[in-house]
Amino acid sequence: MTEINELIQPVTERFFTFTPDLDEVVAEGQKAMPGWLPPRSGMRRFAAPADLTLRSGFTVFGDNIRGDTSYWTKEVWCVLEGRAVLEIEDLETGEKSEHRVAAGDGVYFPEAVRLTVVTGDERLVIFYCAVPASARDSHWIAALTQQDIDNARMRLAFEAGRA
Repeated sequence: MTEINELIQPVTERFFTFTPDLDEVVAEGQKAMPGWLPPRSGMRRFAAPADLTLRSGFTVFGDNIRGDTSYWTKEVWCVLEGRAVLEIEDLETGEKSEHRVAAGDGVYFPEAVRLTVVTGDERLVIFYCAVPASARDSHWIAALTQQDIDNARMRLAFEAGRA
């Protein structure tokens, strides 16, 4: 059995299984990216190969929370427990939508999506897999300026024949 401390660092290309302790996933001092998720929430990486081709793990969104994030990678969720409302904004088109999810549902997020998770009286527990791992691209995304974003939009418009 792989120890939980081994899972915090990128893992090797070997087969293993992992059963999360969900109380540990939300415990202060134990969860990945502390301060990012709302109270009673947490994330624990399960697999993140050193080549950053993907990352996966378990996330718990606490009951009665509203949490925001953005995606710049493709991500798939399997809802293991609970229910929530997902408020989605397409960052390219500005289109907004709302979706209800519950245990047993699969969810797909393309790149460039802003997500707000709203839970009710029960927590939401998911298994996620993102491709490629956000860590591979986050260093340059974090450095983008408004000018960089405007330049990217101008290139896209040009390539689409709109400029």
